[in-house]
Amino acid sequence: MSKETTYQPRLAIFLLVGASISICFAGFATLGVTTILPSIARSLHGEVMYPLANGMALAGQLLATAVAGAWCDARGALKPLLLGLVTFVLGLLICAISPTMLVFIIGRTLQGLGGGFLMVCMYVLVGALVSPHQRPFFFGVFAGAWVVPALVGPYIAGVIDGYFGWRAVFYILIPAILLAAAILLPLLRHVPRMNQALTMRAKRTIKAATIAFLSLTVAQLGFTLPISGGMILALVALTVLVASIHRLFPEGTLRLRKGIPSMVASRGLINAGYVATETFIPLMLTQAHGWSVRDAALVISAGSITWALGAVVQSKIQNDNHRRHLPTLGGILAAAGGLATAAAAFPMVTPYISVVGWCISAFGVGLSYPALSVLALGAAPPEKHGYISSSLQLADSLGGAAALTIITSAFAFLAHMPAPGPLLPAMLLAVLLGALAAWAGKRIGALKVV
Repeated sequence: MSKETTYQPRLAIFLLVGASISICFAGFATLGVTTILPSIARSLHGEVMYPLANGMALAGQLLATAVAGAWCDARGALKPLLLGLVTFVLGLLICAISPTMLVFIIGRTLQGLGGGFLMVCMYVLVGALVSPHQRPFFFGVFAGAWVVPALVGPYIAGVIDGYFGWRAVFYILIPAILLAAAILLPLLRHVPRMNQALTMRAKRTIKAATIAFLSLTVAQLGFTLPISGGMILALVALTVLVASIHRLFPEGTLRLRKGIPSMVASRGLINAGYVATETFIPLMLTQAHGWSVRDAALVISAGSITWALGAVVQSKIQNDNHRRHLPTLGGILAAAGGLATAAAAFPMVTPYISVVGWCISAFGVGLSYPALSVLALGAAPPEKHGYISSSLQLADSLGGAAALTIITSAFAFLAHMPAPGPLLPAMLLAVLLGALAAWAGKRIGALKVV
């Protein structure tokens, strides 16, 4: 296959449309569902298992990201993309018809797996079908396709829930994803097919990601079991997780070694705090303060706006030695905003302080999150860019899933207590994670290519 054939503009346009549809509705499935989770948990009588709905989706995404990256490099994008589409749609259908919270969580896990496969395959298709000078435009459109559901998705999901019930949200997403599949699948015949063996690094990453996924699954389910043995099982699973995750990341990540390891750690920590806060704000506002789901959705959207604003501000900074201070600043803002949000978990405190706190936290994450991508890629030689990019994405998924796993234990134990009992641990953990992200940011040190 010639290079000219690979970079046909017509193919690139179809890819842009299909990928944008997929990203937009996958973002809606993530952010919209977070907003209506309180309604879902009440409907399915699964309040104790509330954190698992997002935690298991992130755990599934962690596994899929590791597997899909190695699979695409060795065998091409056809089978991973097919598996991602089927798994994502199956997850939507299971959520839509789920009779219990446990079945709903299984559906969310499948969505996480499918979403992880889809996102990796999108990037592979861009590399195969889009010329290098067009790629920045494509990635800019992809970012916009995620921002749109971040801004309006929570409110739309709240409206659909109010008029038609929460199950309609999942039914609506199925034809949208099938439309994207109809556009993307024909493009795969223009992508070169490969038949290579997995590298040793890829095998180690897949093994470590599989152990992490199983450990997170056992830990999250163990914390919700109404027996003492469940807690012991969960703690054993967390011990296995800690012992295995170092294989997923650059050496020294868990020790916050200066340079790229601290960048990866900071990324995982600040995303973990962001996920923890985003997951529990709708529950806090609806339970502790009696807000409607639609009003709580507006708060999530407000945070998305300030996140985007933070990302724009960091993009204006051209000097890398100035940019390296952004992770520290972002972590401090995330911790400070999280503290204000935590105060609103008490019913006697005005809920509007959580709106301000959430927006400050999101702005800090917007400063830090993309800056860490730029810094890490700038500090790594080109031949390691794929590995570093994968490490950052795995840190995102693992950070969020691990945070929600920890929160699950406190939430299950305190679920029957009045506010702020079940809510406060999640908010305080977000404060701690922001502070740790700032500390990891301080460990970045002087920048140099390694």
